[in-house]
Amino acid sequence: MSVFPQAPVSHWVLMLLSGLIGVGIGHSLFYRAIPVLGVTLSSSLSLLTPLLTGILSFAVFAESFPPIKLAGGGLLILGSYWVIRARFRRAAVLSAGYGSAADSSSAAGTGSAAEPGGHPSQES
Repeated sequence: MSVFPQAPVSHWVLMLLSGLIGVGIGHSLFYRAIPVLGVTLSSSLSLLTPLLTGILSFAVFAESFPPIKLAGGGLLILGSYWVIRARFRRAAVLSAGYGSAADSSSAAGTGSAAEPGGHPSQES
């Protein structure tokens, strides 16, 4: 008895390519987004992946999308909206000079005085 299920070699190659491309491209884009968007925003947006996967499987494979999944998706969208809103509101406050980076960082729990807006690429 084999540990791996019996499948033609072409199926194994396709599964391997699917994993390499999906994971490789996904992680590459995520790590490229971190310096641009910041860790908090990038991570928050990545939480939408299960919702987008569910919507795509509903559209492509006609899978069911029961009310509990809709409610969970709504919570994901709402949470992502709050994070994005807080992120851009904080950036507006910092750029307007109404607070220091240290004040804003300690209130939000992210970043440091050397990282305005929580972006390591924007050191002052």
